[in-house]
Amino acid sequence: MNLQTDINDMENLTMIQQRAHEWRLRLEDPEASDETWMAFHQWLDTDPQHQDAYRRAESTWLKLEAVDRSRLDPELIEINNKPATYNWRALIAIAASIVLMSIIAIPLMTVLEPSLDEIVASTETNHQSGKGEIKELVLTDDTKVTLDADSQITIKMYNDKRTVKLTRGQAFFNVTDDKQRPFIVSGADLNVTVVGTQFSVKVTETISRVAVAEGKVDVSYPIFINGKPQNVKEKIALTAGQQISANDSSGMKQLDTLGDGKIAQWRYHKLTYLGATLGEIIADANRHSSVRIVLNDDELSWLPVTASFHSNDIDTMLKTLANTLELSINQQVNGDINISGKE
Repeated sequence: MNLQTDINDMENLTMIQQRAHEWRLRLEDPEASDETWMAFHQWLDTDPQHQDAYRRAESTWLKLEAVDRSRLDPELIEINNKPATYNWRALIAIAASIVLMSIIAIPLMTVLEPSLDEIVASTETNHQSGKGEIKELVLTDDTKVTLDADSQITIKMYNDKRTVKLTRGQAFFNVTDDKQRPFIVSGADLNVTVVGTQFSVKVTETISRVAVAEGKVDVSYPIFINGKPQNVKEKIALTAGQQISANDSSGMKQLDTLGDGKIAQWRYHKLTYLGATLGEIIADANRHSSVRIVLNDDELSWLPVTASFHSNDIDTMLKTLANTLELSINQQVNGDINISGKE
């Protein structure tokens, strides 16, 4: 089987899955006519692949019943009645609640040739900061970026968009307004899209956070049902003073409202936490500390903490945490600082 045959087969499967979701939407209408039901059964009996596709659609809709439809990514719920084109985004658009079926979407993204904009980026740069270093950058579009300690980003500039991949740590963005080229920041499963605004993004092994200082941003993240990620994303708009967090077990959490001047205070060496976990705080401390800090008990990492510390004084941070949470701190021969619960 050649490449073109593979592509054609996957396009056909995608169109069948799209049609299955469209039927599911139409039949949900209590006023669906007898003619509609008859046409549906005729479609269903035409091909066993139709039956399989409809079962997948039924399963997906049942899972999504518990999800707030207003937070589904509009890009994934747009009704698309146009003929399929040779573009994977158009192929997987399905009515009302589009599900990016992994058995279809992933092979298509792998096999189909990328567009010209995806092939040619006018500039691509990598930047990283050292332990304890706050680094200032100015991008080619005059966007200003501040990297927190031990953080890394990859920047790509295209004709129709500007993208940043935050590999680790956190960064603050003061984005130059360009309505023709949206500014997109990704990290882990998180995606943030803006035109021109000021916001921060944080990515760690356990949690991601987005906070807005000025303007508006759109944040999207996979939906989790029973602790498992679904192939559907939800999107929420944040405005100035708002923060949202997300993790790979429960998805996006409720919004937090932060006071004036509370966004990205790490730029001024102040680490401020509102209901953060001890694990997140220790991860931040490790990006600023010259010695490694280790939590000996995984259960300790989930302890909630609301506090403020100075990033240039990690010793005081650890002493405060130890006194407040009744922790034991011991420095090992190799220099590591071990944290455990008091017996």
